[in-house]
Amino acid sequence: MQFLISEQLALKNHIHSRAENILREAETLEAINQNKIISSVLQETLQSIDVAYRENKEKIEADIFDLALEGIAKGKMDYAKDPILPFVIQTINKTVEKFSKISPEEQDRLVALTEEQLTALRNADARARDEYILTEPKIDGSLRNNPTVAKILQSWGK
Repeated sequence: MQFLISEQLALKNHIHSRAENILREAETLEAINQNKIISSVLQETLQSIDVAYRENKEKIEADIFDLALEGIAKGKMDYAKDPILPFVIQTINKTVEKFSKISPEEQDRLVALTEEQLTALRNADARARDEYILTEPKIDGSLRNNPTVAKILQSWGK
């Protein structure tokens, strides 16, 4: 009876542990998906800066030169009149506007787990389940000597 109670407790702990692992992994994968979105926004912003610079190179360089002279004269430089900053802000505002127009459900879908990620979670859980099932239970000496139990343990996990 003690063995059965012990195994029932071990099974409950194992199921709890697997559920906790699935949730932790899902949270990690969602964070990865969020980081991909942030990286794409950052990449888009950097590209917009490059385009803005190429299209306005002479004006930007002249403004930067004037700002440098002004900074030298003041003894301090800042980004208050940065000629590239408006292009960065414009790109960020476009991105924010694009994301604010989509519904909360669509926003959730952006970070939701892909089928590939779900399959990886299922496979990892199946491995944990199989490992638990194939691991021989801890049985004390008196029960282990029982012929029926000994026979069952001989074929355990095979």
